[in-house]
Amino acid sequence: MQNIILRFIPSKMDFINKYKLITRAWRYRLFIEKREINFLLNNLKRNQVSVDIGAHKGGYTYWMSKLVGGNGKVFSFEPQPQLYNKLKSTIIYSGYKNIVLSDLGFSRNIGTRQLIIPNGGTSPSASVVKEKKENDVSIAIKTTTLDDFFINKTKTQVDFIKCDVEGHELEVFKGGENFFENSRPTVLVESEARHCGEEKVLELFQFMESMDYRGYFHNGDRLVDIDRFNIFESQLNPKRLKYINNFFFISKF
Repeated sequence: MQNIILRFIPSKMDFINKYKLITRAWRYRLFIEKREINFLLNNLKRNQVSVDIGAHKGGYTYWMSKLVGGNGKVFSFEPQPQLYNKLKSTIIYSGYKNIVLSDLGFSRNIGTRQLIIPNGGTSPSASVVKEKKENDVSIAIKTTTLDDFFINKTKTQVDFIKCDVEGHELEVFKGGENFFENSRPTVLVESEARHCGEEKVLELFQFMESMDYRGYFHNGDRLVDIDRFNIFESQLNPKRLKYINNFFFISKF
């Protein structure tokens, strides 16, 4: 982990990467994940602390940085080396001093995991739960836990957390029971049966319920109680009308 306040010589590529970051962030807001970004906009305030686990190319990190302002803070985590390095240089060039960027992964335990990157390079589907195929690349990444990082090490109260880890989200959250009890952050998490199995998705819902959170999903423009979520109709049915994979959890108190 490091605060990205370093000396460096900007290049044309840095300008291009900043342009790509802003363009990507606006595509998320207007088209790709419009409802999710609107949820973020409505639930994250100035001077707060936000966490982006699985930052990828920074679409959510960008909006988090804008929303919390200069006196807020964003912890952004991306373990894929190429994505991490590109995001690091973009953050430096753009002057986003409220972002703390790290290449750590999160899990239930502190240690190392093998991150499988489909076809090498970079991928939004990189995961520690995938089986390695012929053209995939496997790299060792260091993992921490929500409890250790935010309670033991940084002693940080978190207001909002977004988690997109391609099937490992339940293990990430189970490494943060004390974190959830203490910070009570609002949560946006992706969870898909195709990544981790139907049982793990439903177990994630049960875990958040046990932590005294109320869950929701989007049905059109409405937030609907998670008790009405049908995993077959929304994820497994090949004839489904729409695919739902992002879920929202708000503390009951």
